[in-house]
This record gives sequence, structure tokens and C-alpha cells, in this order.
Amino acid sequence: MKNFFLILIITISLSSCISFSKPGKTLDFASVETVYEIDGLYKNKGIPRGFHLSELLWRWTLNTAPIHDEIELIEIVSDDEKLIVKAIKNSSVLYQKEYLEGQDFEIKNGKIHLYAFKMKRRPDDKTVGPSFQRELLGLDIKGNIKYESQMFGLVLVKSLIPVFAADFSEERFEKISEGNL
Repeated sequence: MKNFFLILIITISLSSCISFSKPGKTLDFASVETVYEIDGLYKNKGIPRGFHLSELLWRWTLNTAPIHDEIELIEIVSDDEKLIVKAIKNSSVLYQKEYLEGQDFEIKNGKIHLYAFKMKRRPDDKTVGPSFQRELLGLDIKGNIKYESQMFGLVLVKSLIPVFAADFSEERFEKISEGNL
């Protein structure tokens, strides 16, 4: 009986899987030099997966999905070294937040690195051991907001089977206009 359990444990340990997903054809990031370049009005619902820009920006603040579904547009207005970001529904501002350059974000290598994107583990997180996540926000070569996420790590399936997972996702948020609402 001991041998059976030993063989079962070894089999489960060796049967770990590798999972990888990556989007098809993607557009490159355009180089962003100043905060003024991202000014504009954008659709909240992204393409191709339908993620919400509001959820990416305020995932730890507005953490209920129905709120993100209600938000139609995101307005971004820059003022010297800060971004003022507004969530809009029916021409009304539902939520607003200011991001200060150097404190909340930085422009590095032509991309905007939001410090709010630092990975936090949730109580239901199944990641074990070392993991890596990188999230970038910027403009694509057509002027839309581009979000890119890369994740690598070891996760447990059914809290038992180790699986190495890698995910590369990309979402675009269409620019509606250059100016304010």
C-alpha cells in the first residue's frame, strides 16, 4: 500500500502541465514622451477580450464588476505632471482620480508604468513559488490606449496538480476624441 501512494504522489508531481496563451497579431506601442500625448476620451470596454479600462485603473478601489459595466467612457486630461482620469456614464462623472508623475506613474522607454499595477496576491490566489507579472499602459501606433500584461508562474490546479502557466494578454481601448467631454 505504501508503494501505491508513493507511485501516486510521484505520478501527480511529474504530471504537471504547461499552459501558454498569447494573442494573435498585435500593434506596437507608440513612443510616449509627455503626459499630454495620452489626453482624450476613450471607450471603457476594450478589444478583443472586453476588459474594462476602469477595472485596470481602479481594480483595488472600484472592485465590483457592475460598476465597471456601467462606465461608458474614460476621459484623460493632463495638467503638467499629472493625469486626471474620469469615469463617465451618460455625460456624468461617476469617479475621478488624479495620478501624479513620479508618485503614481512614470514614463519610461515610451510607455506609461502605473505603480497601481504592482501585483498583489489575493486570498484566492493559487500561485505557488516564484511568479512574475508585468503590466504596461501606453498608446498604440493608431493612438488608442494599449494595455499589455505578461504573467509567468507556477499554479496549483485543484490545490494538488502543479502547472506552469504563462499568459500574454493585450487589450485596446478605442480613442473617441482628442478633447474633453
